[in-house]
Amino acid sequence: MVRDISVDEILVDYEPQPFTVSSNSQIYHHKDSQKVFKFRGLQREIDMMLLAGDCSIQPLERVLRNIGNVEELSGFTMKRETPLDGKTIEPTRKKAIMRAMIACVQALHEKGIVHGDVKLGNMLLCEDGRIRLCDFAEARELREDPGDWKGETTLNYCSPKRFQQLGGGYLDERYSAPVVEDDLFALGLSIWELWIGEVPFENVYYDDIHEMVSEGKTVDVERVEDQEVREIIWDYLSRGGATSIARYEPPGPWIVPENPPIGTPNLEMNIPSQPPNWNI
Repeated sequence: MVRDISVDEILVDYEPQPFTVSSNSQIYHHKDSQKVFKFRGLQREIDMMLLAGDCSIQPLERVLRNIGNVEELSGFTMKRETPLDGKTIEPTRKKAIMRAMIACVQALHEKGIVHGDVKLGNMLLCEDGRIRLCDFAEARELREDPGDWKGETTLNYCSPKRFQQLGGGYLDERYSAPVVEDDLFALGLSIWELWIGEVPFENVYYDDIHEMVSEGKTVDVERVEDQEVREIIWDYLSRGGATSIARYEPPGPWIVPENPPIGTPNLEMNIPSQPPNWNI
């Protein structure tokens, strides 16, 4: 049961700086307990998490703010669990984790839900040993009208079939609603990331990702030495439209000056300089 609390109740309980920042939300850690607060989390996301059941980390509290005489959703809290990271997981554990990742996504699809933003960072290793998904902001039920879906996705995990529907470029048109094949393609990339320890197409410009992936090109699966895992990855990638390996030379990472001029944005963390106003 998700209970309602006031934003005033959590102002002093959470760290003032976000742990993660995305284009439409921020995650804040609780100072004393194993909880996190997702600022700007949506009611639809809460509903999809509840519908996903044990495939999803579960919301604990809806955080409400009062504007005039109207209560509006500011976000929600959930238990703090550990995001998967291919750089820190022991090689001997990776096959078991891979199978748990596959089982989680398959179980979600059996419930008639597409996640829409499958990636390693959205997969949590929970205290009970299970793998569960988080960030259901882009999720949809398969029975819903695809035309009613209005969302985004993480470009690095976007499938060739979905990119091809964009036509002129990733900024030109709205994304089509995610389907099962898009989740499976992203699952294949997530398994590759688990093995290699790199974000797919990391430091590659989005225009170049769009151009390569639209042509059916994808990450270098041959870098995965385990043949069984390679075949599993390639099976999932091919379902999303991948046909060949991309050969590219990514640009170097952003270089942040040691003493940037006043007013220069923080390119490394994009962290606000002031504590958050959770009433906006």
